[in-house]
Amino acid sequence: MFVLGAARELIAATLRARTAPALPPAQPAVGAYPGTAVTPTELRRILDEGFAYLSPGQRDEIFDQLHGALLDPQSAGMRAALIGYFAERAVAMRAAREQFERLTPAERRVLIAQFRRAVAEWPAEEVAQLAELLRRGLLPVPPALTESLLAALAGS
Repeated sequence: MFVLGAARELIAATLRARTAPALPPAQPAVGAYPGTAVTPTELRRILDEGFAYLSPGQRDEIFDQLHGALLDPQSAGMRAALIGYFAERAVAMRAAREQFERLTPAERRVLIAQFRRAVAEWPAEEVAQLAELLRRGLLPVPPALTESLLAALAGS
């Protein structure tokens, strides 16, 4: 269910990104982000550890956007909360991937059945977007489980 929630967040973020103005490429900051004790190096480490399943280019893109938002003076009052939220998501993504990797075959079958029931209620457009996220490796799901989830979507 966590992955489905993450998928819905990614779908919503994709729709928002299509209408948001592009941020200029981020320049490395010196020291910690204003008002925080977190440095760009620490933020990058959190990103790389929590979102290791993404390609280096995808992680670079996330870092650049987050880095730019944290340096934006309009974000001054939200920096700590933004970093905290991001760190929580990174830890949750890493934990989800590790948990998926430890599933037994029987647990995988149960998970896939639950997944199939959950997405059966989704609109066709969202199911297609979920399938695309899975195909592109944008969810913290190991490749073998990704194939099973895609097969479940194709059969629903």
